[in-house]
Amino acid sequence: DDLGILDRRVEEAKRSRKVMVLSEQDPALLRLLDILRLNLVSGQNLISGQDFRDVMRRLFTDIYPDVGEFIAAIAKRLGRKSPEASTTAHMVAWRSALIISEAFRDTGISHFWHVDVRRDPKNIGRRDPDRSYDSIPTSVPDGMWCVVADQMMASGGAVDEMINLSLARGMREDQIIVVCMVATPEGISHVLAAHPEAHICTVAIDGGVDSSGYVKKVGVGDVGKMAFRGVDENYVKKQWIEPGILTQEEATRAWARIEEEASTH
Repeated sequence: DDLGILDRRVEEAKRSRKVMVLSEQDPALLRLLDILRLNLVSGQNLISGQDFRDVMRRLFTDIYPDVGEFIAAIAKRLGRKSPEASTTAHMVAWRSALIISEAFRDTGISHFWHVDVRRDPKNIGRRDPDRSYDSIPTSVPDGMWCVVADQMMASGGAVDEMINLSLARGMREDQIIVVCMVATPEGISHVLAAHPEAHICTVAIDGGVDSSGYVKKVGVGDVGKMAFRGVDENYVKKQWIEPGILTQEEATRAWARIEEEASTH
């Protein structure tokens, strides 16, 4: 069947070291994912927004050393110098992945590219240029590596668009590494078909995407809804502006996006 074909493609990508599944080396990571899944699986509010953010930060903080080793191994295979902090940008998808930027900041990272990819309602799967925002340089410096961070990679459409944005500014495809909590076989197949030189590092792989483009088994649920419960403008100031994750202008945009999404739920 189709899913079986996709599963085989994923296994081939793992063997060719295009894809790394971190929980296969560290099963303890699945326990953190299970905590994030509690509200979805139980149908109850068993963990608060603060607890969800704390666990999500813990997960990405814990995996980052392994991500670094994965990138170093890629550089070695390509015969290139291992990237340094100054030559590695971290592209963060708004809104949910802003929590990932907090975890990255806690590991000492300060080089962020922010992307607010809004879908064009008249052309599903395409970016709406009138409502989207990004801080990717007009011309990416030579030798730059890019970690594309998104919490979930279900259909792979958002990650595909983020990679396209960076490629259009001069980013090398083989120096792009996607990092996420959960990916699906469909998402992995989509991204690697569109960008065969890119790499993917995920905590886990869950099977299947539903008709709305969400992970149907098991996923984590609506990460944005859970992660931003209890977030206010003071949180934005203390967690994003003062540490230098966002500029004041970016924070205003991000907060507007958070409020807009909250009003639709």
